[in-house]
Amino acid sequence: MLSNNDQNRHCTDSVPIIIRFSNKKKKELANIDNPLKKVVKEKFAKNKNNMNTLKLENSEDLKHNYVPKKIAKELQQMRSAKGWSQKELANKLRIKPQEIQLIEQGKAIYNKQMISKIKRKLSS
Repeated sequence: MLSNNDQNRHCTDSVPIIIRFSNKKKKELANIDNPLKKVVKEKFAKNKNNMNTLKLENSEDLKHNYVPKKIAKELQQMRSAKGWSQKELANKLRIKPQEIQLIEQGKAIYNKQMISKIKRKLSS
């Protein structure tokens, strides 16, 4: 027979239980209308400091801005005028040659700081 102390200790011992759901069940649970999500959205909508967040939530036009072709062509011409290869320029800037290649093709995401860094190096 267990004493009272042993019974109480036995009842209060906790064992973690792990519940695993299938992907289908996870999707079903995600689609349930969660009141917490509503509260968070309303909080962001009321907070004027988070206007960018609100605009982003309501925006359907979520595209990255790529390097304009005009700038890409200009950088390529500046580099060629110096007689540098893409690899040489990349080494001088301490970046990967693929980044220079993407920028000159206009496929890189537009980064003002990176473009100005490249222009400064090519102008010197």
